[in-house]
Amino acid sequence: MESRAVHGAQWKDKRPQAWTEIQDIVKRRKPFFTIRVIEHWHRLPREVVETPPLKIFKDQLDVVLGTLLQLILLERRD
Repeated sequence: MESRAVHGAQWKDKRPQAWTEIQDIVKRRKPFFTIRVIEHWHRLPREVVETPPLKIFKDQLDVVLGTLLQLILLERRD
């Protein structure tokens, strides 16, 4: 039992140091990720960057397909 208590105390002492090391690594890597993303974003064609959001496209597609479906159903009735 005593060895576990000592081992646990040693682990708790090392934990904050390991946590700060992890935070330091994340802080160092974070800017590099954003820089890489921005570089790729600037390489995209203007048409891609200026496209409307996907939700708007889906909403417009639903309207068009709904209208098309109504026309098909009306033709079948006649």
